[in-house]
Amino acid sequence: MTASELASIRRTTAHIKGAKTLPPDASALDRNKYELCRQFVVYMREHNINQRQLAKLLQVSESRISEIVHYNIGKITLDRLVELHEILDNDITMLVA
Repeated sequence: MTASELASIRRTTAHIKGAKTLPPDASALDRNKYELCRQFVVYMREHNINQRQLAKLLQVSESRISEIVHYNIGKITLDRLVELHEILDNDITMLVA
């Protein structure tokens, strides 16, 4: 691959958001929030829906769903994640510290 091809790929993909990861020393709270976010991603895949459709189903903004599915756990509370899961009538898996 040439340098110009690589530069073109970087320009094309620069806007794509990646999912956040947890540090090895993450708190139990953060691990639970991360797991609930993961469950939303699984729900979307199992039901073959996109972020816009999930936002409409949960009656929240698309930006909120984007934060959830990209694991931006600092921007949402555990309580709110649980409330949203309850709307889906989805089984919730929680970690016990």
